[in-house]
Amino acid sequence: MHFCKTCGQPLADHTKFCKHCGATQTIETTTPTTRQQQNKRSKKPLLITLGALVGLLVASVTFYIVMQKKFGPEATIATFQQAIKSDDIATVKEMLIQGQPDLTVSDEMIRNFINYAKKENGVKASLASLEKQAQQKNDADVIIPVLGSNEPKWFELKRDGTRWLFFSNYQLVVKPLTVDVSSNYDHTNVYCDGTKKATITKKDQPVTLRSLLPGDHKLKVVYHGEYTTLQAEKTLPMNEANDAKLKIDVPVEGEFVTLTSNYDDARLFINGKDSGKTVAELHELGPIATDGSLSLYAEKKFDVGTVKSETVTVRSSGPVALPIDYKKPTSGDSPPSDAVKPTSDEAIEQFMLSYTTASVASLNETNFSLAEPYIDPKGPHYNEAMRYVQHVEKEGFKEQLDDFKVTKIDRSKPNQLLVSTKEAYTITRKNGSKVQLKFLSDYVLSLSSTGNVLVYKMYEPKPIK
Repeated sequence: MHFCKTCGQPLADHTKFCKHCGATQTIETTTPTTRQQQNKRSKKPLLITLGALVGLLVASVTFYIVMQKKFGPEATIATFQQAIKSDDIATVKEMLIQGQPDLTVSDEMIRNFINYAKKENGVKASLASLEKQAQQKNDADVIIPVLGSNEPKWFELKRDGTRWLFFSNYQLVVKPLTVDVSSNYDHTNVYCDGTKKATITKKDQPVTLRSLLPGDHKLKVVYHGEYTTLQAEKTLPMNEANDAKLKIDVPVEGEFVTLTSNYDDARLFINGKDSGKTVAELHELGPIATDGSLSLYAEKKFDVGTVKSETVTVRSSGPVALPIDYKKPTSGDSPPSDAVKPTSDEAIEQFMLSYTTASVASLNETNFSLAEPYIDPKGPHYNEAMRYVQHVEKEGFKEQLDDFKVTKIDRSKPNQLLVSTKEAYTITRKNGSKVQLKFLSDYVLSLSSTGNVLVYKMYEPKPIK
């Protein structure tokens, strides 16, 4: 149905004339095809607009994901690991300083850190765990590795502002090691990797070293005593650190010796220099090194001039005897003769057997005085034999002389005899076990003008296999 365009009366469809007013009617026909084309034209701009919006959205999301990966925590840890792998000192140094502006590091310290990080499983585990946590918690303010309670957690990632307004920026932070160092003597200097770091003024008050990167660090302590210098070294056990903190004791091995002389007022000389004190005034000397770097002798002025003892090289702790061989001349004394009274081979052999028997007894009874009458107090064997008695007492073993024979007597030197022996012993240890040993030994005997002999020196025995 439609209406007359002239009078407005309703008309049936397809009526050509209005029955009311007689006006001719024009019938407009719209084909379905034309309508569909119009609909299609109207929808095309909308589809283009929607497509553009979808494309923009996809591009935006893709751009965000790419930039997030570029600036996010995963990117930071990946860049750091690659720098370690490629020995990129500059990049590693820059990343560590960015994360901790107060950290002062040298290229050598970074090189040490890189070498350590490549080989040390603890550092590798810390970085691997940090990378995994970065993937799972890439929007956290602080990301830390998840490790066992006893494993050092050397690294963490911290959010440090944003880039381009939207993308979080992460810095890698390393936890520098703090080390408390102690030693057993006052006024001991502490060195780390060859550089002096601190001085321990009191042995019960440790000093603290800070800002040490994970790495192979050599710790050395040096004690400058009045008579000697003592030192000791240790490598820092990094894996023992608890929350990047470590305590370590580096004792130096100093020994003490007790000084004796038949003249207590004799002046003591150390390494050829007058100590300014007498043997009685010092009495005990230490702490000192017993590596042979220290030598001692006593000296005293008499009416005939200055007389000194034999020089003793200190190689162990314990007593050091510095007897001075001085005999006050009398009017009846005659000048000493260069001629030496002959001593028979039988007498020398009997003396050596008596000495060896007394020496074994002094060891078993831990009583040096049993062998002392056979030893020249001016010779090096005197102190050696005394210290060996102390060693045997400490170890707790016993000796038994099974066989003894003098194999050679050399009289080529004036006032001395060189005696070679072959000796066999059974050694009983503290636990009851026994072992049989045979030796070839060489002795130097001092020979006086009266023909008396004493053991002056004993060379290192040679085991017989």
